[in-house]
Amino acid sequence: MVTKRELCVDFAPFDVAWVEQTASTNADLLAAARQGAPANSVLVADVQTHGKGRRGRAWLAPPRSALLFSVLLRPNLEVSHASLVTTALAVGVAEACEQIAGVRPLLKWPNDLLVGDRKLAGVLAESLSISHRLQAVVVGMGLNVHQVPVEVAPNAVCLEDVCGGFVNRLDRATLLAAILERLSFWMTGIEVQDKQAELLAQARKHSATLGQRVCVYLGDGTILEGIAQDLDQTGALLLAEDMASDVVAASASRCIRVVSADVVHLRRA
Repeated sequence: MVTKRELCVDFAPFDVAWVEQTASTNADLLAAARQGAPANSVLVADVQTHGKGRRGRAWLAPPRSALLFSVLLRPNLEVSHASLVTTALAVGVAEACEQIAGVRPLLKWPNDLLVGDRKLAGVLAESLSISHRLQAVVVGMGLNVHQVPVEVAPNAVCLEDVCGGFVNRLDRATLLAAILERLSFWMTGIEVQDKQAELLAQARKHSATLGQRVCVYLGDGTILEGIAQDLDQTGALLLAEDMASDVVAASASRCIRVVSADVVHLRRA
């Protein structure tokens, strides 16, 4: 049994339910979406017992240490542009962290936020669609605010450790309100090409991935290596893949569009 937490923060136009514990905020909102729940429904939990990351990985967080939430959106987008919703949340969170904590995380494609080379937050989007049109997108985030799990401490960071004199402002509800305000800004007009271009320009500007040599792990087991060159108009990664030739003593490259993958940044030689 979960109970709603009483909140004194204005989240309008979002309808926020804050619970002590649930299995997965994404799973709960997906179920609600199938039952016709309206756009801008938000579910936040102090604890997730089965929090999810990409490819079914577990998301770990001590109780009340992180901001764990999901948002139900119903954008007027084609399925091919669904990743723009992930980008909108990632950019919005980065902006909110700068506003509230004085820290501007960088975006690691496709769905992480970094401070330095350590993970601050992760995004997971799941969608429902009919005939190539999105019916609903549930986009969730785990954002380390006060503590990181000991299991991932060497590779993770929390806002409290890096925000300096802003530490007294790190209330999770206040941070959520700032995130939702920026998400609303980026989602308003998201179906229009000019707004998409503006969003992607921000994603490029604050990318930790573009220009980096990366190793890309595709879902079918294929592994690619090359330079992360750009984002296309849907938010997909354009990879200049290395191609070595046994015939000539020269190297070439081909550009590959990557829609979904795990990406590892490689150290420069």
